[in-house]
Amino acid sequence: MGIAKDLITTFLGERLIDLLKAGTNRIADEVCHTVNNKILEYLTVEYERNSKTKTILHRSEPIELDRFYQALFLCKETERWGKYSSYSTSKISTEKIEKIFSKNNCITIIGTAGSGKSTLIKYLFVNAIKSNYKIPIKVELRYLNNYEGSLLSYIKDEIIKFSGIAESDHIIEDLLDSGDFVVFFDGYDEVASNKKEAITQNICQITRRYFRNKYILTSRPFVNIEMLDNFHNYRVCDLSLEEIRSFVKKQFNISEQELADKIIETINNEDYSIYKSFLSNPLLLSMFIITYQTDSNIPQKRSDYYCQVFNTLYSVHDTSSKLGFLREKKSGLSKEQFIDILKRFSFKSFFSQRYTFTVEYFENQLQSIKKDLNLLFNNEYLIYDLEVAIGILTQEGLEITYPHRSLQEYFAALFVSTLTHNNKLRVYDYLQKHFNNIFNKKILQDDNLNFYFLLSEMDHICFQKQIIIPALNYVSQYVTTLDTKESIISFFITLREISSLCSKEMRDRFDYEHIKYNDRYREYLNLYQKMKNSSGDDAPFHNKAREKLAISDIKPFLLNFEYNHVISEIELGIKKVENIDSEFIDSLL
Repeated sequence: MGIAKDLITTFLGERLIDLLKAGTNRIADEVCHTVNNKILEYLTVEYERNSKTKTILHRSEPIELDRFYQALFLCKETERWGKYSSYSTSKISTEKIEKIFSKNNCITIIGTAGSGKSTLIKYLFVNAIKSNYKIPIKVELRYLNNYEGSLLSYIKDEIIKFSGIAESDHIIEDLLDSGDFVVFFDGYDEVASNKKEAITQNICQITRRYFRNKYILTSRPFVNIEMLDNFHNYRVCDLSLEEIRSFVKKQFNISEQELADKIIETINNEDYSIYKSFLSNPLLLSMFIITYQTDSNIPQKRSDYYCQVFNTLYSVHDTSSKLGFLREKKSGLSKEQFIDILKRFSFKSFFSQRYTFTVEYFENQLQSIKKDLNLLFNNEYLIYDLEVAIGILTQEGLEITYPHRSLQEYFAALFVSTLTHNNKLRVYDYLQKHFNNIFNKKILQDDNLNFYFLLSEMDHICFQKQIIIPALNYVSQYVTTLDTKESIISFFITLREISSLCSKEMRDRFDYEHIKYNDRYREYLNLYQKMKNSSGDDAPFHNKAREKLAISDIKPFLLNFEYNHVISEIELGIKKVENIDSEFIDSLL
């Protein structure tokens, strides 16, 4: 802690006082010095918390970001889905936070599961302090799920006042109005559906009210933030082959570089194009590194990849120097019993929209699971096994989490895929109603694409029959009722998400249209902004541009899309598989 405090004081020093005086009107010198000292204390604590982290590769204790972090690149949302994926000329480095804000004050960073968004935010938070850029504040949006007040109240009460930065409301207002902050809204996709609309409005209100500050909002894709007012959308770029090599080397100490070189050699020797979707994702690449010593093959299915990772975590000690060492499982449970527990817990917590767990919640669920599975084990021993002996869960402070949310999604999907037929149909019936609620606007968006993708892999035929075909039939009928710009745009974004689960042809068509609609939206926006606006408020222009885009471009496309053709193609594929299996069984029986 002393090192962090000295570092922050060196970087910031008395500069905060100058910032506070320049940006505020009502803070006297004495109060200004007090607030300055409180901010230094806050930054010292937060620097320490964010400069170290645990990862799936480094699970035993938090390590310095500088030791392993591979700087990511961002690209404009409209360029991400182009025909060519290199987009090297338009990549924006995240190595320095100041560069990200060179053109815009409000940035949305969108990335798929495991793309490194959360670690990136930690890095940018620390970089803001190191580079003497601005005062960073991080808001982990999932905590708003159990908070009754507004997002602004949360920032004021739970961050600024709680951290002791300032107590007076008028001083807090002056601080936020000064423009000396960079605010990270992390994990928009983890906000509960019943809170999403209010928090979205809160974000818009905050960015307009305190427009001098800088803002970063992170999320998984397809949660209806692509057209959020004031925000410019960027995607996390896939790791290039060169970045993959660099990432691998950074995960090992100098004494382990021979192993790193072997992993890189394996990657170089493989047909890189086949496995690019795995290796270009930081989480999946980390999983490959974990499993390399026991099995250097890269599975072609993502679900098989997660299975391989668990098998490795279960069987291999977390230090490569002790080959053949099998860490004792204190609970005395078998591998299959661990999997059964993880499946049931993941299913329950995932469907309850819980991504972090208190010890009390976790133990309550274990009591129920014991009864369901007729198992006897000590809760404390089981938690130890999951955290230490296996490393599939991690505990920081009073919270238990998976090293990454996608592991929770994997075990939840595995639970559904292994249910008996009748129980499986009950879950699919629930999921189908959930899809319909998304389309008819009872739920504003869906952010569980990775779960559906995994379930589609594990239980493909049933998933297509019970989810995709009914959803497309519903869509073809419901699309005619769309009558507002919000419903039309939301419908298109949601259907684009589901298209990736249907067929490559449908996905490519929606991706192509998405590129076109981004371009058209900017054209309409520029057209309307040519009108004079003395208030400086761009919101009416954004609304007009979205309405024009929805009515003139998106709705005709949705009405004319050949849904029945896609359904027929899916049904033909299912029938082909069923016929092959039937003929095979007939040949034996």
